[in-house]
Amino acid sequence: MLTTARLFSDGRNQPRSNYAPRTLGSAASKLLKIIARPEYGATPHDQEVVRLWIDSGVAYPGTYAALGCGMIGNYAENNEINMGADWPATKSASAAIAGRCAGCHNTPERLLPLNLGDERGVSFWQPSLEDPRLLTSRHIVFNLSRPEKSLMLLAPLSAAAGGWGLCKDPKTHQPATIFRDKADPGYRDILAMIDAGKHYLETVSPRFDMPNFRPRVDWVREMKRYGVLPGDAGVESPLNCYEVERRYWESLWYRPPVTLSVK
Repeated sequence: MLTTARLFSDGRNQPRSNYAPRTLGSAASKLLKIIARPEYGATPHDQEVVRLWIDSGVAYPGTYAALGCGMIGNYAENNEINMGADWPATKSASAAIAGRCAGCHNTPERLLPLNLGDERGVSFWQPSLEDPRLLTSRHIVFNLSRPEKSLMLLAPLSAAAGGWGLCKDPKTHQPATIFRDKADPGYRDILAMIDAGKHYLETVSPRFDMPNFRPRVDWVREMKRYGVLPGDAGVESPLNCYEVERRYWESLWYRPPVTLSVK
């Protein structure tokens, strides 16, 4: 969401150079101006952490151990895997989305994903921030930490039932009730798919911020190659990836040689 809203400026996926001064990095990032507002209560230390995060490349998990894993619809060798499209819950939810929502969401800027891994043709390697499909990305409409907070559920659920009631009739543009309450079969089917995704992450492929997270195999291999991890370390070994990666970066620090004077 931070990427889509352009709250930081890191120049990603833009094949150009010769930027003007202060057009990249924290100096050009709206996020720092936002968190500096008193109402957010960000301490000077908090703001410094965010500044350094932006200036070090805005890696979303903060460690290369987690890049591209711990998710549904992640990528391996340029192919999207772990889609969950064959789950029974996914098939029911996809039918509900297609039957209840696709009638209105039928243009690029409104197109909805039909499952937890559906990219809808958005480029993985070079997505354009001008692409309207980013506004309804699977990463935005599905909440795999708190399924009932998913936009896919809140937007069409009536306000009386605790939703947002945002849907409108495409012809009259008047408010339209898609899910009158949480007992609606379509609502229950979509919620079941998101719950299944949450369970998958917790038990099969934990995200980097979840218990029992396991790092990428190639990350462990490289940490052993550079002598940061012992040769017998494996993916199943309990690892604090942030501490290990800190040791790796510190191994690259320049340390002047110590000279001993002989009297």
